[in-house]
Amino acid sequence: MSRQRSLKHTIVVFSILIGCVPLLLTGAYVVHLFSGTLKQEIEQRNLMAARSLAGEINRLLIDYRSFLEYCADQQVFKPGEPVQHMTNKLNDIKRLFPLFDGITLLDGKGKVVTSSSENVFLIGTDFSGHPFVREAFSKNRIVWSDVYLSSTKGSPTVSIALPYQNGLILADLNLDVLQDTTRKMNTGIGSYAVVLDRTGIIIAHPRKEFVEQRLNVRNLAFVQAGLRGEEGTFDYEFMGEEKIGSVVGIPETGWLSAIVQPRKEAFATVERMKSMLWTVTITVVILMMIVSAWMHQKMMVPLLHLEGIARRISEGEYAFEWLPQRFVEFDALSQAFQAMTQAISDREVHLQESRRAVEKSERQLRLLYNSVSDLVYSHDLEGKILSANKAMSDLLGYDPDTIVGEVITHAMKPEHHPLFHSDYLERFKEMPTQRGTFSCFDRFGNQRYVEYASTLVTDEDGRTYVTGIGRNVTERILSERALRRQDARMRAVLRAMPTPLAAYDTKGRLQFTNPAFTRVFGWTLEELSGKPVPFVPDSEKAITLAKIKELYATGKPGILETRRFTRDGRTVDVLISAALIQDAEGKTEGMVACFLDLTEKKRLEAELLQAQKMEAIGTLAGGIAHDFNNLLMVIQGHVSLMMLDLEADHPMMRRLEDISRNVNQGADLTRQLLGFAKGGKYDVRPIDFNRLIREHDAVFQRTQKGHVILEQLTEGVPSVMADRGQMEQILMNLYINAVQAMPSGGTITVATSRERVDPAKAAALNVRPGTYVCIRVSDTGIGMDEKTRQRIFEPFFTTKEKGRGTGLGLASVYGIVRNHGGFIEVESRPMHGTTFTVYLPATDERSAEDSKPSQRCNGFEKAKACGTLLLVDDEPMVREVGAQLLQHLGYEVIQAGGGKDALERYAAEGDRIDGVILDMIMPGMSGGVVFDQLKEMDPDVRVVLSSGYSIDGEAQAILDRGCRGFLQKPFSLHQLREVLDRVLSD
Repeated sequence: MSRQRSLKHTIVVFSILIGCVPLLLTGAYVVHLFSGTLKQEIEQRNLMAARSLAGEINRLLIDYRSFLEYCADQQVFKPGEPVQHMTNKLNDIKRLFPLFDGITLLDGKGKVVTSSSENVFLIGTDFSGHPFVREAFSKNRIVWSDVYLSSTKGSPTVSIALPYQNGLILADLNLDVLQDTTRKMNTGIGSYAVVLDRTGIIIAHPRKEFVEQRLNVRNLAFVQAGLRGEEGTFDYEFMGEEKIGSVVGIPETGWLSAIVQPRKEAFATVERMKSMLWTVTITVVILMMIVSAWMHQKMMVPLLHLEGIARRISEGEYAFEWLPQRFVEFDALSQAFQAMTQAISDREVHLQESRRAVEKSERQLRLLYNSVSDLVYSHDLEGKILSANKAMSDLLGYDPDTIVGEVITHAMKPEHHPLFHSDYLERFKEMPTQRGTFSCFDRFGNQRYVEYASTLVTDEDGRTYVTGIGRNVTERILSERALRRQDARMRAVLRAMPTPLAAYDTKGRLQFTNPAFTRVFGWTLEELSGKPVPFVPDSEKAITLAKIKELYATGKPGILETRRFTRDGRTVDVLISAALIQDAEGKTEGMVACFLDLTEKKRLEAELLQAQKMEAIGTLAGGIAHDFNNLLMVIQGHVSLMMLDLEADHPMMRRLEDISRNVNQGADLTRQLLGFAKGGKYDVRPIDFNRLIREHDAVFQRTQKGHVILEQLTEGVPSVMADRGQMEQILMNLYINAVQAMPSGGTITVATSRERVDPAKAAALNVRPGTYVCIRVSDTGIGMDEKTRQRIFEPFFTTKEKGRGTGLGLASVYGIVRNHGGFIEVESRPMHGTTFTVYLPATDERSAEDSKPSQRCNGFEKAKACGTLLLVDDEPMVREVGAQLLQHLGYEVIQAGGGKDALERYAAEGDRIDGVILDMIMPGMSGGVVFDQLKEMDPDVRVVLSSGYSIDGEAQAILDRGCRGFLQKPFSLHQLREVLDRVLSD
């Protein structure tokens, strides 16, 4: 029982709280309000005094400035006037205005022209180095200098520079007058005035030593506020004493005027008023407490009388005499006591009526017991049913009158009986309350599931039994099993999904992931369950948050193409599709997101874009190579003719051979361009790449002793249809690139394999699906960054220093591979080497070694005239040199400058024309069209096709239609005779 309180003490305390405390609070508020108002008045008084002082000083400065402006406007000092006259005028001005310590005239360069008498020694002195003088000259306006101590009087002085004609009027103003001005200011006990310059240095103060010491007080609160342009009164501490300072700015010079007063003296009146108000308040409170105590004593006497009467009633005495009181409340309490006595006498009457009501209630409870849908039961510790409501008897299929006495195990399978005893009945010894679900069968063999809550109880006779309630949950259990099966199927589907999937709650915390999520991003559900996934780059956070907000706002599924980090730091491109997760009532519980990995798609798109870009550049390169070959043809032809006309020991022969050699080098360069351009294959045959690599490595290894070539060739790889020379060029360029990446030596690994390119990848790379021969060249060199890797196949792009490379090596490799229907991939990281992987379409044809050795002809014998040839070329210079070469070989030449001209000449002289040399690229009518019309005119016509392009593409198509031979420009006299001999001898 809690400790009882005295009513008397309680009333006293409440009286104090209700009466005295508000009075104290009111008094405190009045004291605070009055002292605050008085403090504001004192601060405002000091601030007004500071403003008055600032105005007086500002007017003084403006008066002196205005006088100098008047002198300037009235041209008191005239140009060309004698110096002595100007000096006298300056002396007169100084006598009229004693505050001027000196007045000086400066010329346009800042040198002293004249000065008042005391400063004549300054004539000729250069003042242009003073900042305020420079500012007055540069801005052509009046400028005040910083305050300084006069070197002659030791007084604070300020100079004013005024533009005048082509120079300046310079006046020194003695500021001792400020000392007198500040002494006049007095706003209260202990207050004094201070003037500071625009840097916080004291220039006027009652203590003159502060002025002479040029004391800087800019660290004081009111000075800092004034220098910021603020006005007001501020608290601060100076030399261990608390003070208040009211500060106002002086507009003319940016100085500060201030009124300073010790805080204790400033607010002495406030403290006296506060003490007086507190004394009055406390006195009133004490009087109220005395009055309250007297009133409480008057109230307690009737209460004590009522206490005695209550004690007599508790002892069975109901007759008592009431003493009248003047308080209405006590009369009401007396009547309540009398009513209580009557109530006690009436209690016995109502007890009988209550007993009958209890019996009626029992019958109603029995009806309720049998009407509830839940099972209500009791049984002993052997499992025998002691009581059961109708719901339980209906569940088990028994009559309500016969179920009592049945053993619960009769409704269970025999194998469950031991479990019922050990896990249920025996456990009541340790746990008086049990909850759970058990399976049973009704009398007809139908399985039922019951959720129960049983409690061990002991009645008033000491008998122990179990009572409880249960609920038929058969439908729920069966539904849960169906849901678990469905959930298992769904989880199996999610595990089998190749696409990452994640579920989040409404706060973005991870709730579920499938295995694909871990496979792509690296995190497992156990690591991040209940946490945000840290895979959103900073650059993608804004758009991701906006999409999430849009999804929650509209409820409509959305998609977003973005980027995400993986656990190992990689960045992958993903396409996210997301939808809300809602419960049965439509309440949003979170969202589910599906992540489609776009990395491979992006890579294939990039490769396709690169292929398209290189194809466009290749077309341009092919055109350049074609025109360049025509130019080389003219040079080569003339050189060949000149060499034929000279003896072997002629002095010019060596120079001609140099020209011919450089022409061949130029032809090699254009051959690389044509290899890069579309249509760059020359002699296409089945090639065994393993054999080609071994032969190439044997030669290359002898030239690179510091590098090791490691061959990992897969036997049985199919052949490829390719130009052997261009395949050697691919290997050479890749090997050279590897050697240059390993300046200190290293290992080149070359491997071959058979690979299958599926239709999806083939479509993305614009190649045919099927079997490809894979040639992989790796090095252990310095590698390259991503930016360099994306540009390595561009023509003329090189990382070598100027003059060390053309930038065509890898570009030609790319062009050759693409022209052979293949593609190339590159993998590289800085300091981790580079791997080039070339894919070329495989063929079922077997390779055959070309046993015919290449032959070179060191000289030419002029052949006999052996027929007439029609030479068709739109370039006059090419046509001219070609005719001369043919004439040297002994042929009669008919020239035609275009397709139409060629057809007309062949129609007129076809009977005597033995063959036609036809240029493939001509304006108006191309070589292919001319060839087709020549075949219509003469099916047996012998045509040799000539072009600056290679044999592949359109040239090969013309050859397939019956053209007898092909000459690649620039060609030599030997190549020309060899082709003509073969064609004309058929």
